[in-house]
Amino acid sequence: MNPSYQLLLILISALEITFTKKLLPNLIIIIITILYLMYKNLPARTWWWILAAPIIPGLAILVTIGWFGSHNIMYAWILVSRIYVYILTGTAIVKTHSTLTLTRSLEQNLHLPPKYAYGVLAALNLIPKTIENVQKIKQAATMRGSF
Repeated sequence: MNPSYQLLLILISALEITFTKKLLPNLIIIIITILYLMYKNLPARTWWWILAAPIIPGLAILVTIGWFGSHNIMYAWILVSRIYVYILTGTAIVKTHSTLTLTRSLEQNLHLPPKYAYGVLAALNLIPKTIENVQKIKQAATMRGSF
């Protein structure tokens, strides 16, 4: 699927589930996205991060709303499922398309001006560069003995 159209589909579905208070659409999107990601053969480590990372915020929502809040467990489960929808759909974009492919698709198909398209590319490439620089700083500090 075209990356820009896939991004638009994800944004529209995210907007739709944000304003509905039903669990079924969230579960349908989760199942479809998991099947799509299984089709794309993601590594096991990626699956572990996708499924384990939202556990802490999900538990926080369940405890906050279910125990201390309105005691509406169903609404708490809806919010937890939203977290998984957002993470899974974001992973579907990030792990199945390169940043350059996404940027070129935004520029060509959605007619995004080149300055904005390459601004998106710069923002997406900033995160790995930042992580790499932090690792270099830690390594240098370890070599000096000050870490």
